[in-house]
Amino acid sequence: MKTLSTRREATLRARTLSLSIALWLFGIFTSMVLIGLWGRSVAGDQTTLEASTRAVLESEIVNNRVTDWLGDAIAAAARLSPDDVAAVVETVEHSSEMDTAVGDVVDQAVAAALAPPGTVTHLDLSVAVDSLAPVVAAALEDRGVVSDAGAVRAAVDGLPGITLSADDQLTVGGTIREVSGLLTKVVVVGLAGMLVTGGASVVLSGQRIRQLRTLVLRIGVSAITFAIVIRVGGWAVDPAGGRSPIAAGGAVLLKSNGHILAGVAIGAAVIASAMSLVLVRRHRPEPIVPAPIDTHESTGEQPVLVPT
Repeated sequence: MKTLSTRREATLRARTLSLSIALWLFGIFTSMVLIGLWGRSVAGDQTTLEASTRAVLESEIVNNRVTDWLGDAIAAAARLSPDDVAAVVETVEHSSEMDTAVGDVVDQAVAAALAPPGTVTHLDLSVAVDSLAPVVAAALEDRGVVSDAGAVRAAVDGLPGITLSADDQLTVGGTIREVSGLLTKVVVVGLAGMLVTGGASVVLSGQRIRQLRTLVLRIGVSAITFAIVIRVGGWAVDPAGGRSPIAAGGAVLLKSNGHILAGVAIGAAVIASAMSLVLVRRHRPEPIVPAPIDTHESTGEQPVLVPT
């Protein structure tokens, strides 16, 4: 008798341990699926990718490049000392036309970065700097140099552009395709693992509907947790909103497509609620029907037998 009880306890401990391992693995595979789904949604979101790339490019790097081109154009259009050229550039740099020129360059750079692999792109900075020609001419006249916008445009047209060849070009589009393919494999492996470990936990638990509800709740909690984490992570990466180009671009990615995870959490909550309703109906107690009262027994009278 004692041996039988010991065996039962050992079996119960082994079953509990196996169930814990199955649930732990289920959580890992759930994380893989959620990260893969969110990553694929980000990789396919063209608007988010453009915003992230623009956040990286809208930095002092692009502004300094345009300023260098502008200085070369001014030096070619008028014979000025380096100090005078720097003074004119500083005057133009604070104009609204300069913001337009930098925005034009960023637009070209974003289009080049998101171009399909193998595409040869050309950054024509002269088109962007061309809008600054009237402002540059006015700044030169303020310093006593007679010039006009046409001379500045002619000088700008003589500056070479930047051609990105298919061999040297590192495009965001190519990287996105590689990442998207990898995330697809992650989702497939995660789903297969969820099916295996989830099915094992259901078998080990012995209560199918209750265990299925537990698994669905785990998915919902994981999804909402990931949604909160990536949102907070987007703020933590770049709390100042532009602290650095890479941080700004990463923050844009982390703050995007959180609705995918929120949708998974809402769907899990709905399914878990439906399962809870099924369990409540299944375990609803049977109504108690009172037994019929014999009036003869309650009054103590003997029943009258009527002959037939």
